[in-house]
Amino acid sequence: MKNLVRFSRESEIQIEAEAELEAGEVVLADLSKYQYLWKEEPAEWVVFKDDYDYTIFNIKTRMMLLIDKDDDLADQVAAMMILQGNCVIDGKDEIGKVLREEN
Repeated sequence: MKNLVRFSRESEIQIEAEAELEAGEVVLADLSKYQYLWKEEPAEWVVFKDDYDYTIFNIKTRMMLLIDKDDDLADQVAAMMILQGNCVIDGKDEIGKVLREEN
């Protein structure tokens, strides 16, 4: 039963990511600046998903990536990371565990 719930939630997150990209105007040139997150360093970068908010986090350096002054682009980058297979840490409890971990 836990696997079914987990699979359902993962599917829901994927659908939300697709909707995020479809909802706004995607400028591929802007998005491509961040492709290293899912092409070159996908094991280092995760997406924290808390309700409807996304945060991009590097688990190696313990730093968050801020895409200043453009919330839509930040959400699109996070959505693309999800669709490209980056790890998603879902929910406050799971995010808290990752933040408390030591390297």
